[in-house]
Amino acid sequence: MNAEQKEFYRGNILAQLDNARVPTLGEVLLIGLKCGGFPKTDAAEMEREIEYLVAKGLVSIDRGAISAGVKRYKITASGIEYLEANV
Repeated sequence: MNAEQKEFYRGNILAQLDNARVPTLGEVLLIGLKCGGFPKTDAAEMEREIEYLVAKGLVSIDRGAISAGVKRYKITASGIEYLEANV
């Protein structure tokens, strides 16, 4: 993926989380990415990009209360500001 495609990919993740406004499971994000123009993406690629967004402070990870292995993702205030500035 080139830099422009990565930016679009990450923007897709942020837009999905912004529209959901609740912590979202990775499986749901992956379906959204596949429907949103990245049909060949996989969970590993998505996780790498989410880790980047987390490192930048645009996304946070919520662990499941019952099972710590369950990750849910949520857009941060910085992520919302980024979307608003770049749309």
